[in-house]
Amino acid sequence: MNLAKMKDYLKFSPLLFIYIIICLLKQQDILIGDEDDYLLYADNLLKGFYADNSHEYSFLWNGPGYPILLSAFRLFELPIVFAKLFNTVLIYFGIIVINATLKQLIGNRKAFFISLAIGLYYPFLSRSIPYLLTEALSFFLISLFTYSVFSFLIKKSKKHLWISSITLGYLVLTKIIFAYVIYGSLLIVIPFMIYKKTKEDAKKFSFILLFGFCFTIPYLIYTYNLTDKVLYYGNSGGMSLYWMTTPYENES
Repeated sequence: MNLAKMKDYLKFSPLLFIYIIICLLKQQDILIGDEDDYLLYADNLLKGFYADNSHEYSFLWNGPGYPILLSAFRLFELPIVFAKLFNTVLIYFGIIVINATLKQLIGNRKAFFISLAIGLYYPFLSRSIPYLLTEALSFFLISLFTYSVFSFLIKKSKKHLWISSITLGYLVLTKIIFAYVIYGSLLIVIPFMIYKKTKEDAKKFSFILLFGFCFTIPYLIYTYNLTDKVLYYGNSGGMSLYWMTTPYENES
């Protein structure tokens, strides 16, 4: 670790302390929303399977990205608060990575203040840190993906190509809606491969998207064996759409 990176860790270290305080003050001993589903999936993984047909609504409701992480805490039978405290670490390192990305674009001083502003955005912190939900992990993965893509384009490093692809694939497994982001992005990028001026950059982005998709293929094989449906990431789409569009008050 070089001196510049160490300074960044120290500069943003007060944020980690703030995040821990938020977690300890706001976390609850009861499970809210999808928290019980994520714990169920994590326990299923430790038993050697993922989806549970006996639970109609939770069957493939979420991708396995976050349950894989939670399974480590369940394996060692740690209190739930430890998993919530790990959210503070994910967001802290997400801010560090955002700062590293911005420094490549706008310089150290501006990067620091923008990263600090993001790191102090309380509405996001209060909704993501104290809960067993995917927001903190997704924030870190998006931050790392952005950094690795910029680094790949600037440094032409194959290491960053693989990091960005694996990060994107894991993001899809964490938030399955990002699978459709990959599909849509490919539709946008591929036509640019026919133009000489944009061909090289389009090829690079296409590689990242395709390799990111390939990372999710084992999960797609698993869901195909369960459902006989191709490219089946989850069954939450229809119900989520209903909840977002229902005209009836207080329905959930």
